[in-house]
Amino acid sequence: MLGLEPLDAMALNQKGVSQFQQREYKAASITFENLLEVQPDNVYALFNLGVLYRHFLGEASRGENYLRKILELKPDNNDVLRAVQEELANEPSQQKTEHGTKE
Repeated sequence: MLGLEPLDAMALNQKGVSQFQQREYKAASITFENLLEVQPDNVYALFNLGVLYRHFLGEASRGENYLRKILELKPDNNDVLRAVQEELANEPSQQKTEHGTKE
């Protein structure tokens, strides 16, 4: 396991993105959950978990909860807010489709 250094959040995010790109969806979700243990308000981890659960892990309501938490946090990043709003406007997938994760 990685130590709790200041760059751990970035390292965990990159690891999760890499796992997602390799279609290791469950492993990616675990990595992003670990990131939330280090930084509970990390909007990128929350967004990535929202996408993973809504489209790849078959737990749409759990994914929506992650996305709605971002809206509650009211981040200053307009790109993240727009991506969350677009994601919530889309129907969750029943099958695996190509969706990007936020880096």
